[in-house]
Amino acid sequence: MCSSDLPKSRDFFEEQIKKLRRGDTELARLYLPGGQLPAVGSLLPNEDLARTMERLAREGRDGFYRGPVAAAMVEASRKGGGVLTLEDFARYEARVVEPIQTTFRGRTIVCAPPPTGGAALFLPIMKVLESDPLTAPLRSVANLDRIGRAWRAVQSRSSAIVGDAESARFAVEKLLASDSIRELRIRAATEKPDAKKKAASLDEPFSESLMAATTHFAVADRHGNIVCATQSQSLHFGAGVVPPGTGVVMNNSMMNFSTTNARGPNYVAAGKRPTSTIGPTIVLRGGRPVLAVGVPGSSRIPTALLQVLYDRLALGRPLAEAIGDTRVHFQSALRSNEQEALEAEQSLPAAVATALKERGWNVVLREPAGTGKHFGGVNAIEFNADGSLTGYADPRRTNAAAGY
Repeated sequence: MCSSDLPKSRDFFEEQIKKLRRGDTELARLYLPGGQLPAVGSLLPNEDLARTMERLAREGRDGFYRGPVAAAMVEASRKGGGVLTLEDFARYEARVVEPIQTTFRGRTIVCAPPPTGGAALFLPIMKVLESDPLTAPLRSVANLDRIGRAWRAVQSRSSAIVGDAESARFAVEKLLASDSIRELRIRAATEKPDAKKKAASLDEPFSESLMAATTHFAVADRHGNIVCATQSQSLHFGAGVVPPGTGVVMNNSMMNFSTTNARGPNYVAAGKRPTSTIGPTIVLRGGRPVLAVGVPGSSRIPTALLQVLYDRLALGRPLAEAIGDTRVHFQSALRSNEQEALEAEQSLPAAVATALKERGWNVVLREPAGTGKHFGGVNAIEFNADGSLTGYADPRRTNAAAGY
């Protein structure tokens, strides 16, 4: 059952009203009761999804990847001009892989590996900045300029190596090696921002919709088990298709593949998973967890994690303040008619924005602080020295924290 209990949930529905009404009767039946946007506080029952979940619990993976659920999704794909087959579902296997990890100021940071790309961006930036004498506040003119330079140096490298390929993991580990970090540190110190910089190519995919439908959650139990997970449908309501009888909203993550650079690791091919920007992260000290953190937000996921982790781990700032302060993002020029930008919430002080412009940054104040459309809501668990746990739910999105 889906709840529309908060105004922000309804805002996301309203932004996708055309998709909800464009012809998929099952999607409209579930999410537009009576043909209208759901009222704040209403509940949206999805009995078909409940039965699908019961089948999965009863039959295991075959309850989803074989039988009537798989058949319904294949048929929905066929009707929409897609290419999914029953064999695709039957042969699918979830992979259990080793995470990417690095050290940072006495901690070990553990993140999702390729084909996810969040860690391939924010971990090298943190390593570039690790020995820098950055002082609080993190969002000073000098610090943001330095962080932005590091981001520019790393981003062009990381975007070219991430994908569902055997070479990707080695390439990310190589990027985190000390010689690569030294090279990136030099490059970051010497290359200046250019407010007029345009996109050099369109080889890589991009997903810049404000309605990116990603969810992050973190769970910890008394036995020391931790789940830190980020899941996405790519755009809000995914492909806008619900196969009859399943209650499942199909994603549109195929858009995350590259379709122009056949030599790239993220080029679309049978059996491959597309890359994404997610970056679920667990931080350890002496082998014990101190933090589990993640965030939705499309391309703004890596920079959100960078800010929260650096503020907390390097500058010692309380986690609530690190999450709640003005969010900043360094945006690539993705299309040939766009410029590179330093984006921020409108709470960025005017004097800071002006000084950054004088240093060559194209500053764009995207939205009022806390709105959460561009800058996603961080969810985290902090493991305290006394053995207690503290949950953090960023109010930028419809988040919640609870303990039992």
